[in-house]
Amino acid sequence: NENTVSHRSTFTMNGQTHPVALDVTFAGAAIDPLRGANMVLGFSARGAIDRTQWGVNDWRAFTGREVQIVIEAEFVRS
Repeated sequence: NENTVSHRSTFTMNGQTHPVALDVTFAGAAIDPLRGANMVLGFSARGAIDRTQWGVNDWRAFTGREVQIVIEAEFVRS
């Protein structure tokens, strides 16, 4: 997708910092009449982490080692 980039950064949780990569997609821009006719930009980000890297070892019965990160965001000009 031409609107997607791979963003590499770090993520800190439980006092531990490790690198992460998220695929960030620009979903589009539009004037939103319900928000005062302001410009709205939409973004999505997706990636995965190994929770054990951050010392999260407790929820083995409920989740695998890999945890999906999904972010949906809108930015509204005010």
